[in-house]
Amino acid sequence: MLIRLGVQLTTSPNYSLFIDVPRWDDMHAMKRIAIVHSEFQSEGLLAALHVNGRTDSDFRRWAEFVGARPEVTHLAYEFTTGTGWAERQEQHADWLCGLASTVKRPLKLVLRGGMDVANKLASAFDQVTILDTTSFFKTMMRKRASLNGRLAWVEARTAAGSPVDALFAENIRSVGSWIEKSLSTPGVTETH
Repeated sequence: MLIRLGVQLTTSPNYSLFIDVPRWDDMHAMKRIAIVHSEFQSEGLLAALHVNGRTDSDFRRWAEFVGARPEVTHLAYEFTTGTGWAERQEQHADWLCGLASTVKRPLKLVLRGGMDVANKLASAFDQVTILDTTSFFKTMMRKRASLNGRLAWVEARTAAGSPVDALFAENIRSVGSWIEKSLSTPGVTETH
């Protein structure tokens, strides 16, 4: 059905890994990620494999897994939850760069969050696509993007029941412009 709807790329689920559960719980989540990715691909839907991990060993295993499967052309990663912590963000970016280097073939990355490490990742991947969900969420909260050297959000009151299409389009343009100015590496694209 997703293919009939025109979906051209999806990401495998990001089954969470936790530090306060037995390790086999993480291993089970990573296995589920790989299984769902395989199921998407077997139905003809291009899928980005979400290589969730939290240890050096996890990323060595993912590198081996991806390296042995030429059908894996896209990876996905999100930096908006635990991986978004400043203390962990660089480590996860290093793991992803190491995985890309180990695989030794062009890989594309679908990135959610992680603007602070996007340039580093773009140097390791053939292409990085940044998913922006903030524009939609902030529009629904009646906020307008403001670019004064950095991205900020200001009130944008609307009459009850009035459409927010124009505000949404403006927010998409503003966030896109901010992303472009924030990135210095060619090969980074952004979508909404």
